[in-house]
Order: sequence, then C-alpha cells, then structure tokens
Amino acid sequence: MNFINPIELLGLRGHDVSAISVDLVRKAKRKVLAEIELSENNLLEFNGLSLTRSDCERVIDELENADRREFYHYLSSNLALNNFLTTGDERIFESFTIDSIYSLPAFVSFISPYAVAGFDKSLHKAFTGGQAETMRAILRTQVLIEASAIPLSYKSISIELENRTKAVQEISDAIKENRYSEDPAVLPACILQQFPSAAINALPVYFQGLVQKAADTINILAIYIWHQYRLPAISKVITDHILTFEAENVNQSKYKTNLELYTDKSEALANAPQLYAWIEKQSEIEQLYKGLKNKTIETKQIAARINELINVEAINTLPLFANEARARIAFRIREIAVNSWNLNNDIDTALVLIDKAFRINNSNEQRFDILGQKKALEKIKEDARAQNLCWFCEEQEGDATKSRDVTLFQELGRSGGQVKYQKIIVHVPRCRDCEEIHVNIKMQLLMVRVIAVLAALMVLVMFSGFMIALLFIVVAAYTGAELYFRNKMKQHNIKSASGASVAQHPEIQKYIGQGWSLVQPTA
Repeated sequence: MNFINPIELLGLRGHDVSAISVDLVRKAKRKVLAEIELSENNLLEFNGLSLTRSDCERVIDELENADRREFYHYLSSNLALNNFLTTGDERIFESFTIDSIYSLPAFVSFISPYAVAGFDKSLHKAFTGGQAETMRAILRTQVLIEASAIPLSYKSISIELENRTKAVQEISDAIKENRYSEDPAVLPACILQQFPSAAINALPVYFQGLVQKAADTINILAIYIWHQYRLPAISKVITDHILTFEAENVNQSKYKTNLELYTDKSEALANAPQLYAWIEKQSEIEQLYKGLKNKTIETKQIAARINELINVEAINTLPLFANEARARIAFRIREIAVNSWNLNNDIDTALVLIDKAFRINNSNEQRFDILGQKKALEKIKEDARAQNLCWFCEEQEGDATKSRDVTLFQELGRSGGQVKYQKIIVHVPRCRDCEEIHVNIKMQLLMVRVIAVLAALMVLVMFSGFMIALLFIVVAAYTGAELYFRNKMKQHNIKSASGASVAQHPEIQKYIGQGWSLVQPTA
C-alpha cells in the first residue's frame, strides 16, 4: 500500500486548508488528468510511482472528507513525516518530535497502515546492523502506529530472531549428535555477532518471549559444547554473553550456575599442573589415614609427614579451582586427628592435626564441623590434664614415674584364724619438682633423727642414769624434725607426701568410702 498525498499531487502545498475549495481541487484535478492523457503510456510518474487515471481520481477524492483533508494538509507541511509515509525516508528518526495531532486516534488510524511498512523495514535494518541507538530513535516513532498493528511493525525482527535462534538450535543438535564439522572455537564470535547484546537490550518488551527463547537456546549450545568437547572456556564466553541480556528471564539463576561451573573448570584446566600436585598430596594423606587405621604407622610420624606435605598458607592462596582439593584434604586431616585420639590416645598429635585442618579455608559448614571436633578434643585434653594434675602443688602436670603410690586393702572374710583380703595400688599424680622436694626433705628429716639417736646414745654412755634427759633429747629431735618438715612444705606451697596427707586425695577417699582401708588386715 503506497501513500500518496493528494494535496502534494495537485500541487496545492502551501495553501491554507480553508482555501482548498471544491473549485480549486477540480481545477487542479483537471490539470493532472490532462497530463496523464497527454503522456505516451497514460501514466503519471509521481514520487517514484506510476499512477493511472483511476489511481489519481481515487486519491484526489479523499479530499472530499473534511477530516482527511485536514490530515493531508498537516502532512503536506510536515515533510519529514510525509516523506517517511511516501518513500520510507529515514530522516524522520533524526529529530522526531511529538505533535498534538498524534494523540488523535483518527489521525493515527489514518497513517498507521502506511507507517507500519517503513517502521518495520527501518527497525529491522538497524537491528541487523547492530545499531542500538538508531533502534531507540526508531522506536520513539511508534506513536504513529495503532496498537493492533504493532505485531506487523515488528514482523521482520521477529522472523529474524526466530531464524537466528533456529540456526543456533541446529548447531546444538549437530554437536549433540556428533554431526558438527566446524571448529567450535568460532562459535563465541558467531553468537556475539548474531545476538549483539546492545541491540537485544534495545528491543521493547514485546520481544521478551523471543529473547528468552534465544537465551535458552544459546545456553543449551554452551552445555553441549562442554559435554561434547570439554571446552569450558568457550562455554563460559557464550554463557557470560547471554547474562548481558537485560530481559527479565526466569533462567538467569541457571545461567549463573552454569557460568560458575565453566569458570571453575576453565581455571582448573589452566592450573592443572598445580592442581595435580595437590591431588598427589591428597592421595598420600589417604595412605597415611589407612596406615593409622591399620596401626602400621605411628601418629607422630603421620603428623610430621602431613606437616611436610601441607602448607596452610600455600593451599589457602590457591584460586577457586582448588576448592574441592581443599575440602577433601581438610576433611581427611580431621579424620586422622580424631582417630589419633580414638585409636592411639594421642591427644597432643590430635590437637596439632585438627588445628591444621581448621585453618584450611573451606565452606562455613565444614569449618563449623571441624571447629566442633577441635573443641571436643581440647576438652578431652583439659579433662586429662585436670585428672593428671599434680596433687601436691596443683600446678604442674603429673609425671607417671614420680607418682605417690598408695596401697589400699579390703577385707574379704575370715576363716580358721586367717583373714582373706584384696589390695589395690592407687597412683596419686606427682610432678618431678614435688617428688624432688619430698625426697630432699625426707633425707634431711632422716639425718636429723639419726643425729638425735646418736646424740642420745652418747649421753647414755657418758652420763649413765640420765634416762629422762635422753628421752627428752629424742622426743625434742623428732618433734623438731617434724615441725621443720611441715615448715618446708609450707615454704614450697605443696602438700606433704605423708600417708595422712595423701589419704585426702579424692580417688583414695572414694575407695575408703567403699570399704577399703590404708591398714592391712591382720588375723
């Protein structure tokens, strides 16, 4: 359908609309028809069109309608719009302004059939050329088109998008069925060229469904490239591109998940040698774990080897590609730590290993789990230390070789003048320092008592009959020695190692409460 402005055809441009009378139109019409009759082919060449007599009469008769006459007159003065409707002249998009007449439904309905073709053609041209700004300028003239005609004005781009999406689908099918013979490395450039994000994002909401379909199809292509060729870098570029589409897409989260996968795999391939080195370390740690379970290697040897293998700062600085290796290594070290205690009662090694596992960067969930194990082992260490704390100074850890051993007895029965009993030995924890003090003071006490006895004997020999004096010397010596001994204990702030003092130990008190005694039963 070609637009012909009868006012322009009759040469009446420039006349006021009120001056365009019936007589003026008839006079101008006769002149046009005469020109047709005088032509060799009975046609009138006008704006690139070859018009017959009937074509001209039909168009000129439009001026009999007052509204149409007003519309044609306006268009004769708006050359940009008139030329766009007549020839598709695109200069209208350069400085398009909204006139009040565009708000008249009758006017829009009048020009819409002629505007659709030019609008559709120009918009399609700008899209295929990737001219996003030109597209936006064209879309501003959409007020010239009736709402019911919008699908027609978008027809060419709709077909273009469908065809390009179909072409991507065909490539995906060919890759899936191993029929694709081209180099997949050319596909990212092809996708970026066929679906330029700037032009895609310039499209109105009308194209939402087609853009979503295109994005989904491109996403499937990236998936097939990964599955068939294991080329994550190519899939990453393609997926990253569709994430630049601004259309509201329900699959954006899926694209982002896929992009993370391709990114991780790309980094993993790029860092494969470094990753393999950590995988080898992980494999050796697995062997150490088996050796611990089979009790073929000591826990301290395992800890020493793990310390050589794993540098926490080094593994923590690795990029995301090492996440899986970090997680597995930390998990297995944690297992070795726990079993160092469960299988070997080596709490010190267990704590060293669990601390190393905790310091390896991993997910919050895994670190929280390791932290729980770490706190449990620390509690075991604390309880063990409290249980083995020196009873005498209550400060240092007891030494198993320096404990104060106390024998307890429990009578089982009497028969025929004999008594039956059982005995146990309770080891009261004592540190090396307390044991040394006890031994030294005991030796000093013994020396004082020996000297006292010798002195008493000398008095007895030299002064016969002084038994009371002798007794006084011995008692004074023994009493003084005991006071000296107690004073020494107070100076060192420790308990005495005497039977009466040791009997107050909670473990011994527990046995005494159960019927045991510090005194051996006699018949």
